[in-house]
Formats: sequence, C-alpha cells, structure tokens
Amino acid sequence: MKGAYLEPEATAFPRNSPELAARYRELAKTLIGSGHVCSIATHDILLLDDLHNFIGEHGAAAGAFEFEMLLGLWDSQLDIMKSRGYPTREYVVYGSEWFLYVCNRVAEEPIRIYQALIDAVGTPA
Repeated sequence: MKGAYLEPEATAFPRNSPELAARYRELAKTLIGSGHVCSIATHDILLLDDLHNFIGEHGAAAGAFEFEMLLGLWDSQLDIMKSRGYPTREYVVYGSEWFLYVCNRVAEEPIRIYQALIDAVGTPA
C-alpha cells in the first residue's frame, strides 16, 4: 500500500486502483475492529462513509481510533466525522518538501484548489 507518494508497482498498488482502495478499506476495518489505537488518514468520502457504516454495524472501542485529514482539505468532511462522534485531527505538513506534498494532494483532486480559494476568502456575510 502507499499514500501520497509515487511508488513502483512492484512495491505498491497503482494510485486510484480498485485494488488499492479495497486493501485500504480492508486494513482500516481490521484496525478499527481490533480496538488498537490507530489513525485513519484519508480524504476519500466514500471510504469514510463505508467505515462509518462498518462501525455502526460492528461497534468499535471509543477513543481507540481517530480520523485525520490534511489541514485545509475537505474540512467539511472532517466536521461531518466529528459530528458523528468520532475523534478527528488535522495534520500539517512541514519540512523541506512540504510544498511538493501539498501540490501532490491537490493534483489528486484539482477541485481542492477551488475549496482552498473559498476558504482563503471566507464566507460572505
């Protein structure tokens, strides 16, 4: 499996492949169901809804997991998870290659640039 970085297909499933999504979903459910402390870091709305349904059906140890998202990307979805009673966290990228990381995340879903602009300007009164 992989995250935001481009890895050879011999090492990881291709980005946006059904195999990658299925494996992430399987492992996330295993972690949540195990009761071990873990963080589920994803911006995949369908995956988050699926995990919410899984938790509703199977239960999970309160406080044993949290959902994480990159600061400024899909804040509304993070708010939804928080309103559902889940612990949430926003993470901030730093270091010498932070801008490359953020550009990579925006490139995954270019619509995010519009959301960033809306967030920067603020909501009109």
